[in-house]
This record gives sequence, structure tokens and C-alpha cells, in this order.
Amino acid sequence: IKINGKLQKSTWKNAFEQISLMLNKIAPNECAAVIGEQVDCESIYSLKKMYEKIGSNKIALSQYNHDILNEDRSNYVFNSKISGIDSCDLILLVGANTRTNASIINARIRKNQIDRDIKVASISSNKNNLLYDYNYLGDNINILDDILKNKHPFSKLFKNSNYPMIIIGDEVFNHEQSRSIQYTCIEILDRFNGFRKDWNGYNILHNSASNVGSLDILCNYSKISHEEIQLQSKKGEIKFIYLLGADEINYDYENAFVIYQGHHGDIGAQKANVILPGATYTEKNSIFVNLEGRFQFTERAVFPPGDAKEDWAIIRALSEAVGKKIQFNKIEELREMMFNEVPEMLSFNQQKYNSKPIVKKYNKLFTSKLKTEKRNFHMTCPISRCSETMAECVKAIKGNT
Repeated sequence: IKINGKLQKSTWKNAFEQISLMLNKIAPNECAAVIGEQVDCESIYSLKKMYEKIGSNKIALSQYNHDILNEDRSNYVFNSKISGIDSCDLILLVGANTRTNASIINARIRKNQIDRDIKVASISSNKNNLLYDYNYLGDNINILDDILKNKHPFSKLFKNSNYPMIIIGDEVFNHEQSRSIQYTCIEILDRFNGFRKDWNGYNILHNSASNVGSLDILCNYSKISHEEIQLQSKKGEIKFIYLLGADEINYDYENAFVIYQGHHGDIGAQKANVILPGATYTEKNSIFVNLEGRFQFTERAVFPPGDAKEDWAIIRALSEAVGKKIQFNKIEELREMMFNEVPEMLSFNQQKYNSKPIVKKYNKLFTSKLKTEKRNFHMTCPISRCSETMAECVKAIKGNT
């Protein structure tokens, strides 16, 4: 608990009392929350249920302000599946650096490019070294419009392709025309037979373990972004912010009361009025959803240190302490409720492809270039930033070995 500007050791009871006192002083619409990169589905769902009881739907699905289509699950997953790379004959990367952001996918593309000579092209901010031959089309998103209208040489390759694939990455989601770019990619695949019963060539490349699960659980519940939460806190419209494992964006939340629930005490913890110690993915049994929409289960290898607890259990206990009790006591009950409320989470089928993503009216693309945001490849999360091995890697790259 922060007392007189300094964090002081406390008990769970005292921490919960401080949170309860704050919640009793403010209106429901003055409460917000942010989901971090490594948050399991049970914790996201638990937070959502507590916020339903509080009466606020201001939960940012991600700490990054990515604008990803979510009208249907097929709009935000890797529909071709990773194994589909072995079947495709054409890949267009749009704003995606698969070597740094998805090395397993990049290795699979490389294998097929070498063994089967599949055609690969890229539209991105830079001509990246992907370790295989590909055609760099440039950094202007207007190229997509030319491909769609058969005005680009690559249109012919799409026309002759039996299993075309488009992979969309972070440079698109950060772009001002993000939605138009995604819609245009869907239109390209639709025009060139990329959606069939035996194929879906539309793929979103997620870089955060919690992204798909967060979209599954929250996309129909909340539309607010992390940036909007920060702006509203600056205006005094949001006075209570719950950071659930959110450590990557260094926002100033002005005078808002901040709760940080996490495990390594990173950026989010430094801003907190109350810190609730949670568990890493190696310290709990939990569910994540990968970029294909497939469940990935973690099993506890070690217990959380000290007084730390599993994250869903913290939120369940807090909800009762603040008079907003959520209706489950065991993780099995939680999962049953979650699957009943969000049946899409159970829809993954290795043998079937999702239907065509939903397309709504969108603005026509205008000339604009994709841009990249630099990230420390070896330190992308609180865990890796605390790693001595990763620190040595960073030193080696800088030539300070």
C-alpha cells in the first residue's frame, strides 16, 4: 500500500480495505481496467464479472492501442492455422516481421519456401531479413488497393493461387487506417478465392499471450482503449484504474487510484497505490488462447512465492471484500461459467476452417506508409526484463560483452 508517497508492506485484508474505501467514494463509470500481455483467460473473465457487479464496462482489452477487427472470431485469429503454411502456395505479409515476432511461423514459411518454392511477398516499413527469399513490394498501403483492383503485378499471382494466405502484423494495428487495411485484405482474399469450405487465408499475427482470450471474453463488453482510459483519467473522468498485469505502456494516470496486480513489479507496480501479488504462468493452472484460437493449458510447476496467489483467486476474494461478490468459488466453476457465456472459446476445430470474416463499410485507403515501433527483442515482458541471461544478450548485441 502506498502511504505518504511510499509503498509500505501490508496484509491482504488491509489492501482490500483500501480498495473498498476508494470504490465507495466514486461512481461506477469512474472505474476502469487494463489487461496486460500475459493474463490468463480465467483472470480476464473474473475481472469482467467483478466490473459487471461494479457497473463499469471500461476495460481495455490490451495495453497497446491496437485497432483489431472483432466483429467475428474469424476477424482476429490465424484462420489458416500454423499447419496451413504447409498447404498454401502464396503468402503476403502485411506489416508483419515474422522473424522477430513469430519465429516458429517464420521457420515454417522458410521451410516451405525452400522445399516447395512458395511465393512470398511483403508490404512493411522495411525490407527485413527474414532468412528466405521474398518479394518486397514497398511500405505504402495503397499497394493493397492496387492488388485488389488488378493494377499490380502481384494480382496475377493471387489469381493463379489455389491457397493464398495473408498475414497481418503490428505495423497495421498501429496505423491510422488499420481497419481499412484489414478490410481491404479480406476483400483481396474474397476476390481471389481465399475463402472456401476447405480454406481460409486470412490471418492475424498476435504477439501477446492474452490477446485472443481477451478479445473472446471482452470484445462485446468493452470498446474503450488504454489511451482513452489515460485521457479520461487526465480529465478526472476516471479515478480508479485496475492494471491486470499491464507493464508495457508508461502512461501517467494523473490523480487516479491505481491497483496493480502482477508478478514482477515492473512499470505498472511503480504507479500503483495498491499492489496485489499474483502468479506467473509457471505458478498456476490456467488457460491461454493462442493466435489460432486453440487452448493452451499451463500447469503449476512451482508455487507462487511469499503471499502471492493465483490471479483469478485474488479477484474473487477482492470482489467479496468490496461487496461485489462474483458467483464462483472454484476454478472448475469459473471455467464452466466462462464457456457457457463465451461458447466461441470452444469453437476451434483442427479439421475445419472458420467462415469468411465479416466486412462492414470502410473508408477507402489513401496513400500512407507503414511504420514500425522499436522494441527490445530480448526484453519484451517483466519476466525477460528480470532475466540475467536476457541482459547478457542485450549487452552482446550492443558490443559490451
